[in-house]
Amino acid sequence: MQPFKFYFLCWLLDLELEHLKTYCPEADISAGVMVCRDRPNNLTDDNDLQARRLAFANSANPKCHDKPGYQWLYRHDREWLVNYVAANPYLRDRKIRIDWQSRDFTLASELAKARAILLSVHGKPQQVTRAALCRLVVNAHAFLKMPEHFPRSIRLMADLLESTHDHQLRKIRWAIREYSLTEHCAMSVLYRYAGIRISRVSEDEILMQIRDDMD
Repeated sequence: MQPFKFYFLCWLLDLELEHLKTYCPEADISAGVMVCRDRPNNLTDDNDLQARRLAFANSANPKCHDKPGYQWLYRHDREWLVNYVAANPYLRDRKIRIDWQSRDFTLASELAKARAILLSVHGKPQQVTRAALCRLVVNAHAFLKMPEHFPRSIRLMADLLESTHDHQLRKIRWAIREYSLTEHCAMSVLYRYAGIRISRVSEDEILMQIRDDMD
């Protein structure tokens, strides 16, 4: 069929221009080549197109890439898809609901357990410091940056920390038992065994520790 006849036939049948684009003329015998228009890949039935659009638009999935028919619309109905996405942007929920009270109670419990571990370590006593406690608790440093979310843990931390005086007293008690020291032992020897350079403990307290151990 000649192009003009085809065009006239389309006019008689009330066909649209898109259908004319699908016409491919016969080979040019003299030139030995085939001249053919590329078929558009976006031709589809109107009812099918509307059904795909509705399925996509009515999907409850907030992410457009996860909605049904996204790939098909991207290939065949991209203009509508772009306009729809622009008019219905995906708003990411940045509000993360966290049960801070539960985290606070959990952290407080872990801090108390960490202190018990430090006090039960064999060998020369280790001082219970903030850093020592945090090393034994997972993500413990996070609560130091957000103290308003961990009031219970913050208060407990203050009670769990060990002063230099109390730490030295524990080291003296350990040295007395470890080396079987008596009250006749020189203070300098006791300090050396206990690993104390500058004492924060009085001699009366030391003698009391020795006598308590002897009893």
